[in-house]
Amino acid sequence: MGYRQEPFPDPSTSADPDQPNPINPHLTPKAFQPTPPPPSRRLVDILLSRLAEWTQSQRALRKLEAYGLTDAHRHLRRWADTVNDGLGGCESDEEASAALVGGGWDEVNLTQSFDRDGAGFAGTLEAAFMRRFLTYCTTSEGVSRPLKTHLKSLLDVTDLSRIAFTGDNTRARAMRRNFHLHIGPTNSGKTYSALKSLARATSGAYAGPLRLLAHEVWERLNLGTVGGLDGESKKCNLLTGEERRIVDPDAALLSCTIEMLPFGGPLGGQGYEVVVIDEIQMMGDPHRGGSWTKAVLGVRAKEVHLCGDQTTVDLLSTLITSLGDNLTIHRYDRLTPLTVAEESLEGDFNKVEAGDCIVTFSRSNIFSVKKMIEEKTGRKCAVVYGALPPETRAEQARDFNDENGIAEVLVASDAVGMGLNLWVGPFCDNPDG
Repeated sequence: MGYRQEPFPDPSTSADPDQPNPINPHLTPKAFQPTPPPPSRRLVDILLSRLAEWTQSQRALRKLEAYGLTDAHRHLRRWADTVNDGLGGCESDEEASAALVGGGWDEVNLTQSFDRDGAGFAGTLEAAFMRRFLTYCTTSEGVSRPLKTHLKSLLDVTDLSRIAFTGDNTRARAMRRNFHLHIGPTNSGKTYSALKSLARATSGAYAGPLRLLAHEVWERLNLGTVGGLDGESKKCNLLTGEERRIVDPDAALLSCTIEMLPFGGPLGGQGYEVVVIDEIQMMGDPHRGGSWTKAVLGVRAKEVHLCGDQTTVDLLSTLITSLGDNLTIHRYDRLTPLTVAEESLEGDFNKVEAGDCIVTFSRSNIFSVKKMIEEKTGRKCAVVYGALPPETRAEQARDFNDENGIAEVLVASDAVGMGLNLWVGPFCDNPDG
């Protein structure tokens, strides 16, 4: 699929959401809109329809046996009857909501986790069944007192609803932090604005998803090329899972990957003046999202700048205000317009032109595509992907960005979409990669 730098219409205002896309007739603007949460009565229906399946699940039974409930079948039958009695017969959303609250179900969490494909919701539903059943067992007559004590301990240890007010997070709760949520699409200047605040700070940190991004911010701060520095260097150290670069042991600025962010500050746990957390929408990532959540809950900073897209606004607004912190939302528009081309390259790399970017999704395919383009067009290609060493990545980017650079085409992985600054005209994706 090719792209051209022209105005991109907002599907919510300029397109009929029910009309197919002329380029891809199977795709409509509705596909990009958030899944509406189910009403309370629908949520109750979903719970009851999945209840029998969960109570007979071998995976659930194995877990319960590991928790000490060797006769779980008997308790599960009784609990299922209790749930059916409590939730069954609801005729309105008001009745259903009251029944959920009365039964101890977390309606808000279940509603927020509802998604179109059901993958995330299924996990939430399974966890909800397990917690409600174990809670039931802590008051059931057929469970021994030692086992009840054990189950209560399990529930307390795994209760994440209070995690913001326990452990190291309590020191962040003693502060009233000021959050700035920078919301906008790619190439809207949101991270640029946040980094200007970091550059002015006496102490601070940048935390991002990729070591490439951490390295880029580290380099720009030390070279003084962040907005507002006007070439004046700010000493900044670098910390990622693979490397540590100490420019000055007393430097009060740090650039790091999100997992490596010290919550207490760069110097002796005194906290930060400003922290920038990039790509905050990755809180929803099933593998790494916990690192962003931990940072929001626990980092000790007077100002915390979060950069991301519109999908995070409701979640973060609720979370941050519940912590007693202040929140200011800054919205940005894309600086350069974007539109979908009327036709694709149809797999013909002879049509690739200078300034194009080809995105593919495996490192081996990057080099295969690079070779084909260079053979068919004679145009030199630069490459960018997540595991590329920072110095090599910077060299490749310069080759492509500079007018006098030797590369005319860029071949990259999806890492190119994580805030890397590249001058790309048209770009195409290669779905076969």
